[in-house]
Amino acid sequence: MLCQKFPKLRTVLGVLYLALLVVMATRTWHRNEVWGTRETLFRSGVKELPQNAKAHYNMANLLKDRGDLERAEHHYRLAIRLYPRHPSYHLNLGTILTNLTEARHCYLEALRLFPNHKGALVNLGSLMIDEGNETGINFIQRALELDSNYFEGLLIMGKAKLAVDDNKSAGHYIKKALSLRPNNLNVRLYHGVYLQQTEQFEPALQEYQYVLSKRKDDIIAMKNAAKIQVLLEKLPEAMTLLKAITQIENNCVESLSLLAHVYKKMGHRHDAVISLAKASNLAPNNTNIQLKYVRALKDNNQTSLARTYLHQLTEKVPNDLHLLWFAFNFSMEDKRIEDAAQFVTDAISIAEKRKDESLKHLYLGQAEIYQNNKDYDRALQFYLKAIDHDYNFVDALVNAGSIYFIKKNHGQAEEYYLRALKINPNNYVANENLKILRGSKNAQNITAAQSAMN
Repeated sequence: MLCQKFPKLRTVLGVLYLALLVVMATRTWHRNEVWGTRETLFRSGVKELPQNAKAHYNMANLLKDRGDLERAEHHYRLAIRLYPRHPSYHLNLGTILTNLTEARHCYLEALRLFPNHKGALVNLGSLMIDEGNETGINFIQRALELDSNYFEGLLIMGKAKLAVDDNKSAGHYIKKALSLRPNNLNVRLYHGVYLQQTEQFEPALQEYQYVLSKRKDDIIAMKNAAKIQVLLEKLPEAMTLLKAITQIENNCVESLSLLAHVYKKMGHRHDAVISLAKASNLAPNNTNIQLKYVRALKDNNQTSLARTYLHQLTEKVPNDLHLLWFAFNFSMEDKRIEDAAQFVTDAISIAEKRKDESLKHLYLGQAEIYQNNKDYDRALQFYLKAIDHDYNFVDALVNAGSIYFIKKNHGQAEEYYLRALKINPNNYVANENLKILRGSKNAQNITAAQSAMN
């Protein structure tokens, strides 16, 4: 009616209507752009509602998922400052903190606000277990009492049981978690660990390979798969994995050591030396790695360099019994008896002060040096000291018997052989020398006894 009465009004209304459509379309297009991704949506929320705790919490979760933990922490703390009574804000902040004391505080605060918060219970329990506090498992158990199908609780409980070699319990929790989320990579990974610890190596390897097909740089899967491949003599595959680990991991001492072992088994001794040289540089205070390097040098016919390096080690760490014992055996193999004598003498001096259990072996080593020099009286003295330290020490009993035989004390020789055979009836040297002793006792047979003993 108005349009008929005022014809120009129709035109004005039409223009206004079109303008309104353009405005609404523009706003809709802008809002669709904002809602197009989680990131644009959450960024928009933070920008438009800077005092909204939920907006900062959502943004923090997004950043956490992307691995931007520093910015995630910033937004979690803003969310807590704006609304400190939300337990999940404290929980999620705790999960990204490297300061474990502060992380513990976050979990405890979440539980103060909501005592039955399953996530806080599991994370606090896991943190305590990692710190060596076994009571942490009680918090995880409490979460599972609240919800027996709580996936995170089942997985963490399974990992905790694996860590203490309770494989039966670990299997129960991990298999239940696997039934809930059969394609979850973390549960497949620890199902592999469970299978590996129960010596089901092929199925374990399959689990690790599945994880690596989806998450190719998973270090745990790579390391464990490599160990199984070495065990199953799949050396080329193990070598490939271990070489990849050394490219990813900074402190890859264990993998370099295992790679050296693989190289040695494949006959690549020079490559084994190179791998252990890298490992020894990364772990200069790891005696086991240093000694593996020495052994690799010797196996690669670099005996002089191995000997020099070993002497440097014994000067650097003069009171390490394991190192001195290795040096003694190395020198005996190298026919450097004077060096061997010095190493074993130093080791005995340290072991006697500490009353170390290795004393019997050290006495045996000292006796072998005297025996090598045909100083049978002093050799016998140290064999008897070894026996005093361990009444049932078969090697010392046999060698003492042989010294008595050489000294023509046949009664004592037979006594010590019989004592040794009572402990180990299959000892070859004792059996053979006893036959000689009970047969002819001429010089030729005495020499034969000495040869058998050596």
